[in-house]
Amino acid sequence: SPIGRMTGRLADVPGPTGKERLSETGLPEELLPLAREINGLLDRLWSLVQIERRFAAEAAHELRTPLTLVKSTLQTALLTAKGPQDHERALQEALEDLQRLEATAESLLVLARADALFASQPPSFEEVPLHDLLRAVAERFAAAAEGKALKMDLDLHAGAVRGDFDA
Repeated sequence: SPIGRMTGRLADVPGPTGKERLSETGLPEELLPLAREINGLLDRLWSLVQIERRFAAEAAHELRTPLTLVKSTLQTALLTAKGPQDHERALQEALEDLQRLEATAESLLVLARADALFASQPPSFEEVPLHDLLRAVAERFAAAAEGKALKMDLDLHAGAVRGDFDA
């Protein structure tokens, strides 16, 4: 009977509101740890929902700002541009804002992928030799550097990567 009430209460939970709890009153002593563990799980789920909501709100804000800049730049150009140079300047500004938007969206995707990865496979922290890390980074960017006719040198003895920061 007490387990039936517990499962019935859980089945009636419509969604996360932060108020879902199993009552511990009237439960036999041997079921109290289970009820407390379930309530702890509900608390952790509510915490995750709140984190996700904050993330979504912050992501929306981060995306809205560059979109607003692009829109206002283009609207201003349509209303005030006197010639091709003004249009070109407005398009260049809009392109720069769109590149920032693209970088923000890419960062959000990386965060989402990391969250999904860590949810399915929690990270195990271990010491990583610096030269292994630098080699992996160099390999990751080697093709991009080569595609732009850039040369990238990796000096593992010095523990540093040399390159042109502005390129």
